[in-house]
Amino acid sequence: MTTQKHTRLYVCISLAVALALVFVLFKTHEAKVSDCIAVNDAYARAFRAYKDELRSAADVKECVESDDEVLDKRAYSQLTTEMSKNVIRATALNCDIPWWRTFNSFTGTMKAQTEDLKDRRRESEELRRTVENSRTSQVILKARCAAQTVLEEAKKVLNLSDQDLDAASREARASLKRAVDALTKVLNEKKPKLEAIYKATQAVAQSEEMMNLKQEVSSQARDAGLRSTCRSWGE
Repeated sequence: MTTQKHTRLYVCISLAVALALVFVLFKTHEAKVSDCIAVNDAYARAFRAYKDELRSAADVKECVESDDEVLDKRAYSQLTTEMSKNVIRATALNCDIPWWRTFNSFTGTMKAQTEDLKDRRRESEELRRTVENSRTSQVILKARCAAQTVLEEAKKVLNLSDQDLDAASREARASLKRAVDALTKVLNEKKPKLEAIYKATQAVAQSEEMMNLKQEVSSQARDAGLRSTCRSWGE
């Protein structure tokens, strides 16, 4: 009887162990399949995000045709290099995993490729934003240089303008002086906005043209008056 009891006990223990192993195998296999699917999904998202970023970079490249249009030429060159790389989408993992491969590891390569895509997307995004900001800085720099030239010319007009001006010319000169002061204030700012530079520069240019025109009209009027006086003397 004792032997039979021991035999039954061993059989029960063996069955319990076998069932536990089957349960562990089932759960492990289930987790392995779920992990495989998750790895495929993560790679697909990373690849789409990388391609979307490249399209955004391409849009920037359409606006910035050469490194002459940016201050940071190194970032422009790196972005161009990144865009020229042909990244081929990896083949998805086969998640129909046989039972005998339950404890094998085969998702490592795909996970590494996913992280590589994420790193490249972040790098491309940083380069794209650097190029965008660099282009804006370059445009602002050129606008400031052009505005400075207009400002210097306007100051010359103010300095060379006659003190003995008629009412119209004095009004034009005062308008030019206000525009010059406004442009000077904009250019003295640490980070002037492009729109503000354009607006202030245009105001100076228009005031300068108006003053020159009114001075010319005044000069013609004085010349006409002088000729009239000369004719009256000749008579």
